[in-house]
Amino acid sequence: MDGGSTDQEKLAPRTHMELKLVKLWAQVLDLDDSQIGKQDNFFRMGGHSILAMKLVGAARKAGLKLTVALIFQYPRLANLATVAETIGEDDTEHKPTVVPPFSLLPDIIDPFLLREQVGDICGVGSDSVVDVYPCTPLQEGMLALSVVQTGNYVLQSVLEISSAVGERRIRNAWEKTVDALPILRTRIAQHSTLGLIQVVLDEGVMWQVGDDLEEYLRMDKETVMNLGGPLGRYGIVTDRRTGTTFFAVTIHHALYDGVSWQLIREHFANAYNDQAISGVDFKHAVKTMLDMDGSTAGDYWQQYFSGFSGATFPSIQPGVKDVAADTTIHSNSFVLPSDRGFKSSVTLACLVRAAWALVVNQYTGDDDIVFGCLLSGRNMAVPDAEKIVGPTIATVPFRVRVPSSDLAPTVTTFLQQVQAMATVMIPFEQTGLQHIAKFSVESQQACNFQTLLIVNTISPETEQSDRSLGDWLPMFKTREFTTYAITIQCDLSATGGIHLECSFDSRNMERWMMQRMLDHTSFIIHQLASASDGQELLGPESLMPLDHKQIWRWNEILPPRVDECVHEIIQRQIESNRMRPAVHSWDGNLTYQELDDASRRLAHRLVASGVIEGSLVLLCFEKSMWTIVAKLAVLRAGGAFVLIEPSLPGHRLQSIIRQTRSFLALASANTTSLISSFVQETIVLDDSLRDPITEPLKCILPKVSPSSTVYVPFTSGTTGEPKGSIIPHSSYASTLRYQAHRLTCPDARVFDFCPYSFDACIMNSLMTLSVGGCICIASGI
Repeated sequence: MDGGSTDQEKLAPRTHMELKLVKLWAQVLDLDDSQIGKQDNFFRMGGHSILAMKLVGAARKAGLKLTVALIFQYPRLANLATVAETIGEDDTEHKPTVVPPFSLLPDIIDPFLLREQVGDICGVGSDSVVDVYPCTPLQEGMLALSVVQTGNYVLQSVLEISSAVGERRIRNAWEKTVDALPILRTRIAQHSTLGLIQVVLDEGVMWQVGDDLEEYLRMDKETVMNLGGPLGRYGIVTDRRTGTTFFAVTIHHALYDGVSWQLIREHFANAYNDQAISGVDFKHAVKTMLDMDGSTAGDYWQQYFSGFSGATFPSIQPGVKDVAADTTIHSNSFVLPSDRGFKSSVTLACLVRAAWALVVNQYTGDDDIVFGCLLSGRNMAVPDAEKIVGPTIATVPFRVRVPSSDLAPTVTTFLQQVQAMATVMIPFEQTGLQHIAKFSVESQQACNFQTLLIVNTISPETEQSDRSLGDWLPMFKTREFTTYAITIQCDLSATGGIHLECSFDSRNMERWMMQRMLDHTSFIIHQLASASDGQELLGPESLMPLDHKQIWRWNEILPPRVDECVHEIIQRQIESNRMRPAVHSWDGNLTYQELDDASRRLAHRLVASGVIEGSLVLLCFEKSMWTIVAKLAVLRAGGAFVLIEPSLPGHRLQSIIRQTRSFLALASANTTSLISSFVQETIVLDDSLRDPITEPLKCILPKVSPSSTVYVPFTSGTTGEPKGSIIPHSSYASTLRYQAHRLTCPDARVFDFCPYSFDACIMNSLMTLSVGGCICIASGI
C-alpha cells in the first residue's frame, strides 16, 4: 500500500538525497522536517499537482533534477530519492535559458521583413514589434472558436478599488505590470506563411473610462476582439452615484489561464508596492512545445486509442448544430474523508475522472469511455514552470475502460490505473486536439467528446491574496468553455471541501437528469475516497440515498392487481374498432374484425388439437402478420405462447423447446422444417385463415383464469442455459392497465422491429392491441 507512515513507524531519512528531499518537501508543504519520513507519500502529506510543480522549481534551485512526472510516478520520498539526480554543469535542460527574439521561427524567415508585415497586420509601426513566435495548439483552437462564436473565451474581471488606494497609483502599477509581462502586450495575427502567430509589441496601455460599471461591462462585452487587434482592454470606472472606483480588465483566454491570471494579479500587487516583477516568459513554454517530437506523440496517441469504439456522451440531438451550454447547476459541497488511506496518493483529478467514468458507465452501459480533461499544462520540463505567465492549459481526450463485473478489480487498482494513465500522458499533454485527431480514425473519434472535466485546486494563498488593493469581484465570464454539451468544474478548497458545478446544453440533456448525474458523481467521488482497503470496485453502493428515497416514493402506493385475461382486454378493442387497422405488415394487413375472425378460427383448431388451459404452444415465424394472429389465438384457446426466434443457434433452440415440453407448434411455410421435428404437430398458418366463416365452429373456447400463463420468455441465463419466466394473465393485464396510457395511445402505429428473442416484441403487439393501435411489421430482411 503506497501511503504515508504513522508517527510510530515513521522511518528517518538516511541518505544524502533523502535528507535534501525532506528539506524541499518541508518547504513546499509547509511542514516541519520531523514530520516527514522516508516512507511518506508526497500526496498523502498534502501535496497536489500545483505543489508538485513548486517542488520541481525548489529542487532545481537546490541543484536537483526532478520532473512532475517523476513525482507522480514515485510519490514516496525514499523511492523519489532513488531517481532524483544532481544537475551537472553541462545540463542545460534544467537551467534557465535565454530565448532570443524571433528565434522560435523557421530560419528562412527574415525578422526585419516580418516586423513590417505583422506591423501592417496589427496596425502598428514595425519598430513596435519586439518578438514573434508561433501560437500554441490551445491558442489556435480558442481563436478558431471565438471567431466562429463571437465572445467565447473572454474574461471580464473587476477590482473594486479600496478607498485607501489611489487611482493614479493603480494605473501606474498596471502599466508597470503590462510593461514587465510580454503576454499582456501580445496580439495574435494570421500570417500568410506562418499561420497564426503571437506578436509581442512595445506599446503602452490605452485606458478607457466610464461612470456606470454595469453599462461599461455591457458595452465592453459587445466589442469584438479580432485577429491582429488588442486582446486586452483596461478601464477605470467611477460610479457616478456612489463614487466607488473600479478597475476593469477584459482579456482573451488566449493570453491567460487560471494559474497565470493569479500570477498577473500578484505581479500587479507587487508593482503597486514597488516590488520586483519576475514571471517566466510564456515563450519558454512555446519553445518546449515546439521541441516536442511529433512522431513520438503520434505513436503515443495512436496506441492510447487503439481499438476505441465507444459512443460520444451525450449524443447530440438532431437539429442541434452549435452546441452551447445554457444552463448551470451545482451539487452540494462535501468534504473528503480526512483519512483516505492509500487513496491520498491519488490526485483529486484522478478521483473525479474515475467517478465520472463510472457514472457514465452506469447510465449508458458503455465500458470504453472518453471525455475531455482541461489540464494545467505546467508539467512541462521548463524551469519554474509554475511561474509561467501565459495560457499553458491543455485539453486532452482521456480514456477510461471500466472493467466488467466479473473482472472487477479493487478500488485501489482501478484508481491507480487511472492515475498511471494520466502520468504516462504528461509528456504529450500539449499535443493539441486538432493534431491528436489526425493520428488515427480512433483518435479522431475520441476527440469528438462532448464532456469536459475541469479540476481546480485552490491554495490558501489564492483564497486570501489580493486584498491589499481592494476586492476582486466574481469573474464575469462571457461564454467560456461552453462549446461542449457538458462541462463539469470541480473546485477543491484548501480545507478539503469539494464543490461541483456543471454547465450544459439543455437541448441535449434534461435538467433533472443532469442534476441527478452531477449528484451521482459527487456521491461516487466520496465512495471511492472512502472505500476500504481491498474493496472491490463494484463494492461501493451505486445508488445514492436520494435514489433509494425516490424508488420508495415511486412504489409507496401499490396499485391493485387486475384480475383479467389479456385477450379479454383486446376483445373489447375489437368490438369497438372492428374496421380500424390492427396490423400493417409486409405480408398483409388486418383490421380488428379480420384479426378477430382469423384468431378465433385458429383458436378453435387449437382446442381441437388438444390445447387446454396452461398448454405451452411454440410460435416459430419470420416477421409476419401471422405471428400476431397466432399469439391471440393461443390465448383465446387457453394456452400460453413461447416465441421461437428462427435465427437462434440450434443448440439454444433445442434447449428452449426441451424445457417447454410442448407438443404443438405454429409456424409459417418457411419455418415449419425448422420446428416440426421437435413437436408432435405443426400447424402452418396461411391465407386460408382469412376465408369467410360459412358454418358454426364446433368447439367451445374455454373460460380462462387470470392466474393462467400468457407467455413464457426465455433469457440467456447466467450459466449459458436458457431460463424461462412464467408470466400470468393478471400480471400482464396489470401492466397494460397501468403502463399502456403512458407508452402508447389508440392512434399509435407501433413499429415492431424487435427479434422474437426479446420480449419487447410482445409489448409491441399486446400493448398496442390493448389500446386499439396498429402494429407495423417490416420483413426483417
